[in-house]
Amino acid sequence: MRAQSLLKRCAYATTIALMGLGTTTKSQDLPSYMAPISGRTVSSPADSAIKNVLALNTAMFELYDDAAKIFHGNILGKHPVILGLFSGAGGRFILYRPGMAPLEAPPVPLVYQLLKSVDHSTMALAQVAGPYLDNPADQSWRDPMLAYRARMTSALDGLNETPMPPEWRDNDRIVLQNNVAFIDDCLAKALSRSPHCRPSPRNRRRS
Repeated sequence: MRAQSLLKRCAYATTIALMGLGTTTKSQDLPSYMAPISGRTVSSPADSAIKNVLALNTAMFELYDDAAKIFHGNILGKHPVILGLFSGAGGRFILYRPGMAPLEAPPVPLVYQLLKSVDHSTMALAQVAGPYLDNPADQSWRDPMLAYRARMTSALDGLNETPMPPEWRDNDRIVLQNNVAFIDDCLAKALSRSPHCRPSPRNRRRS
């Protein structure tokens, strides 16, 4: 108890002394150990002006966020909205109706995803080859093309095991085989403006 009493007296004395220093001593006369820990700051009027103008942009986004919440509530409270979230698996479609729980459409069948993958595989070949048609000296397209060819052959090898009607599998097999033939033609002749290295109309899905 006596020790606590002495500590309190010392604390009170230190506080009074510091208060006295603040009124009777100039800041430049303070000992170094009482200097601000963060150090002195230097800011020009131009720096302050720039910060003030840029702060408008930060405040703007805060206002946008607040307004967006209001618009979101008003729109969904008065109008039906369909939200489409697209993906390689067919995506999700959600219907928001005023005053009702959201209604989500069932996912697309697996066979749709399979057919879509085969159809888009031909489109992807144009993306691999297209950027280099004007620059045949650049051969950096070869490795991506070879990697995609390996995926094509893997898909072909297991095509009979996919759950779809046999005639659909036959049609997909033609598309994938034509894709592989196109890739092999490109790799053999080198990419150029030659018609030998352009997507062939044979790859169009038969009706």
